[in-house]
Amino acid sequence: MLVDGKLAVVVSSGRHRYYQLASADVAQALEALSLISPSTPTRSLRQSMDRRALAIARTCYDHLAGDLGVALHDRLLANGWLDPCVGGSAVPAAGRDGLAGVGVDVGAVATQRRRFAYPCLDWTARRHHLAGGLAAAVTTQMLDRRWIRRTNSGRALRMTPEGEHQLNLLGVTA
Repeated sequence: MLVDGKLAVVVSSGRHRYYQLASADVAQALEALSLISPSTPTRSLRQSMDRRALAIARTCYDHLAGDLGVALHDRLLANGWLDPCVGGSAVPAAGRDGLAGVGVDVGAVATQRRRFAYPCLDWTARRHHLAGGLAAAVTTQMLDRRWIRRTNSGRALRMTPEGEHQLNLLGVTA
C-alpha cells in the first residue's frame, strides 16, 4: 500500500527486501507527524538503560551493530580496509593485513558458503554497519579477545576497557 502510494520504495538485497522512504518530502511529513504523536513511555530506569545499551552495541544476528558497529564500518571504509562494490564489499590487501592483525583470516572467511561482506542498515543509527561472514568473524574475534562482552539483556553488548583501548588504536570511537 505504501509502495503503491509512492510513499515507500523496495530495495531487494539477496533474499531480503528492504523498504525505505520514497523521498525527502515523505521523511519530512513523517517527522512532522512524530511531533504530535505520543512517544512510547519508558516506565523504568532498567528499561531506559536496556534501550540505551542496545543503541550503543548489540548483535544483529551474528555480527556487531549499534553505534559501535556503525563506527567500525565507517573506520574500515576510511582506512581502506573495506571497498564497497556491487553486491557487497571487497577487502583489499591493506584490509587483509589489518584484519589479520586482529585475528581475522579473510581468506578463510571468503571460502564460507555465505555472503562475504555487505552493508546492513542499523535500526537505531539509521546508517550501515557491516554484515556477512566477515562481520561475524570480526565480532567473534572481538568477543574472544574480550574487547566486547555480552550483557544479561539479550543482544546487548558492552565494550570492555581493553576493547576501548584497542578500538581507539584502530581509530574506532563510538
